Amino acid sequence: MTAGSAGELHSHLFIRPDGRQLAFVWDKRSSPTVELRLPRVAGRVTAHELNGESRPWAETEGRAIRGIRLEPGAVRIFEAESR
Repeated sequence: MTAGSAGELHSHLFIRPDGRQLAFVWDKRSSPTVELRLPRVAGRVTAHELNGESRPWAETEGRAIRGIRLEPGAVRIFEAESR
């Protein structure tokens, strides 16, 4: 966590057979800003929304996805390509 405090923070990571990493993070009760640490170095990272929209996520370095602002109950989804 980089700002705020967690209420009920959750995350899940899936690694696809092609090496892409899919990370899901949410907090049920609070609005912290978090950083995800992936097990593998990430190439390009894309943020996906539940409505189907997606956009490149620039706040990355090595295995870290930074600056993820959470809202209560809203799932954030990130796809990190392999390097």
